[in-house]
Amino acid sequence: MVERPNIVLIMGDQISAPFLRAYGNKLAKTPNIDRIAENGVVFDNAYCNVPLCAPSRASLMTGKLCSEIGAYDNEASFPSDVPTMAHYLRAWGYMTALSGKMHYVGADLHHGLETRLTPELYSTGFDRTADWSTGDSGLEPDTRLFSDIGLARRTVQLDYDEEVGFRSVGFIYDRVREDDERPFFLISSFTHPHDPYRALKKHWDLYDHDDIDMPKVSIPAAEQDAHSKRAMQVYGIDLVDLDDEVVRNMRHAYYANLSYLDEKVGEILDALEDTDQLENTVILFAADHGDMLGERGLIQKKVFFEHAMRVPFFVWDPRAPANGASVNQQVSLVDLFPTILQIATGANELDLVEPLDGQGLMPWATGEIQEPTQPVFAEILSETTNAPLFMVVLDGWKYIYGPEDAPMLFNLIEDPGEQHNLAGLPDHSEAEAKMHAATLRRWDAKLIESQVRNSQSRRKLISTALSTGQRLTWDDPHPQTGKLAYLRAPRKYYDWAEKGNL
Repeated sequence: MVERPNIVLIMGDQISAPFLRAYGNKLAKTPNIDRIAENGVVFDNAYCNVPLCAPSRASLMTGKLCSEIGAYDNEASFPSDVPTMAHYLRAWGYMTALSGKMHYVGADLHHGLETRLTPELYSTGFDRTADWSTGDSGLEPDTRLFSDIGLARRTVQLDYDEEVGFRSVGFIYDRVREDDERPFFLISSFTHPHDPYRALKKHWDLYDHDDIDMPKVSIPAAEQDAHSKRAMQVYGIDLVDLDDEVVRNMRHAYYANLSYLDEKVGEILDALEDTDQLENTVILFAADHGDMLGERGLIQKKVFFEHAMRVPFFVWDPRAPANGASVNQQVSLVDLFPTILQIATGANELDLVEPLDGQGLMPWATGEIQEPTQPVFAEILSETTNAPLFMVVLDGWKYIYGPEDAPMLFNLIEDPGEQHNLAGLPDHSEAEAKMHAATLRRWDAKLIESQVRNSQSRRKLISTALSTGQRLTWDDPHPQTGKLAYLRAPRKYYDWAEKGNL
């Protein structure tokens, strides 16, 4: 019997693939991340399924779109009765552990993980639930996003990622000191390079400020599509002057924090090597979504454009180095679940209790299959919309559709900057019809809208009830101290993120 490998999934938060060297960026200084890509398989066109933290991670863990499981947004609960990759691996004899953020919402903060080495980074309740009936996004613009940029001696997010790295490394060393002979599955999930865009001086100084690349596509506010205009309002872009220096500072700090994250990745790789476990450990690297970082005049996520949707996706199996081989087919994060199960079992066909929305990618990674993968499907069901929005990527085309917005169609091969919306043009009617038909086959927009609105109503009532009298939360105490730590409801994000920063 072939020895089953250990599996380590390393994640960053808000990593846009175009900012990494594996995807053509020449500026990023990330030698450890590059090492994974150079020795493994790089998926050139990997997408998230939701450009938002919690639902994207729920899709990643379950292999299902968030509309299938009710995990619609950052305030929606992740159902405990949906099997995750951790459930399967644990049932199949793996020791499963998490160090870091998975942004679980609800009472179950394990979802098949045998142990959590750190607490959740964010609160796990319904306090900021959007309300489509009133148009309330559940969020308030905070211009500190644009002003609190640059150097830091310490931030609360650095505190968190220092612990994530420390606990990950400790777990790896513990595996060779303990009697448990099971292979392990470890998720090491860091919050960098997620905003605030503040970085340590040693990482900031790795980059010449004048060398920081600027956005390639600039679109004036008046010319933005309807969804982008809403995103600008949610982030408060309409309240500030998003000039070149602000954007350059953001991007400088972003690169610096990628280099910080890379240090943490290096510590994990070093620990695996030092304990002689690297040779039997498959390492995957991914992120939950990207960051616009000024492209098209937008920042962060919650839009379907490439910088927000394209994520890194690497698989390095030291038992069979691929030496930077690439897969050009479109894939997405729902494919990560079945791919990891294929790695664990060594089999391409999986015996699962129910079908997944994703597909295992090992046949493409090994070159066994060259034919096209399935379409990429993505959703936005909160915050920057008041009705469902859907995206399909297929055969070099991207189609964006929602019942309240004008459709958008882009030829990603000829127009990678997504500057020319071809929807409604006679010369592209055939492509649009094909993409629209794929959208209608995949989703029932009216049904999903009804389900989201019902979920929002339930959650708002529950939030009010649990905040009345003695406040009840699901936040987990720190595994070591027993105290609540990090961002806890009902605090505002930047009130927390800036408090304690130096």
